[in-house]
Amino acid sequence: MKRTAYWNTYNKRNRNKKRVNSRTWYKNHKEHASILHREYYGKHKERIMNKLRRLRIAAVMALGGSCVRCGETDLRVLQINHILESGVIGRRRVGQNAKTKMYTDILSGNAEGRFDVRCANCNIIYEYERGRIRPHE
Repeated sequence: MKRTAYWNTYNKRNRNKKRVNSRTWYKNHKEHASILHREYYGKHKERIMNKLRRLRIAAVMALGGSCVRCGETDLRVLQINHILESGVIGRRRVGQNAKTKMYTDILSGNAEGRFDVRCANCNIIYEYERGRIRPHE
């Protein structure tokens, strides 16, 4: 068996064991892990941001690519609207990689009926009508 094939098989068989070991290490070395994450982000910020942009555009296009209220198609102003839950609540439930998780859920079809696309103006109006935000007094 070739070396790469062996490691692929090993990784598949021991996925849960490796996940538990990784979580245990993280819990025992939170400060060091935080430093490593910051260093990695600093070195790869451009690549990470480009990946998020590509995921966001793909998710918006998967949801129709235009505002459901006014039909706006300019990607600079389109936002993904959370229909069933507050965005903050959803992000807290999912955790650190909430945006990436939301985009991948949309792209994989696991977000049926939970999101739609609205332009910035229509999204604010929608939230105001739902009573989620208050006008300036």
